[in-house]
Amino acid sequence: MLSALWLLLAIWYQYGVSSVLTWLATIVIVGILATLLSTRYWDAVTRVLHSDSLSNKKNQLVKAQQPS
Repeated sequence: MLSALWLLLAIWYQYGVSSVLTWLATIVIVGILATLLSTRYWDAVTRVLHSDSLSNKKNQLVKAQQPS
């Protein structure tokens, strides 16, 4: 992660912020990092989201069954 940041900083310094190459490299590097992070943590994220949705459904059922 830190190496990618240093690479982006070096590209920005060398070519400038207004260069097309800078923005293409930024998109590619961020895309690769996002893909790597999503494949590594996808199971944990879906597990948390699934458990949250189940707990919300249970809470809604409990509230619906309570007398007013």
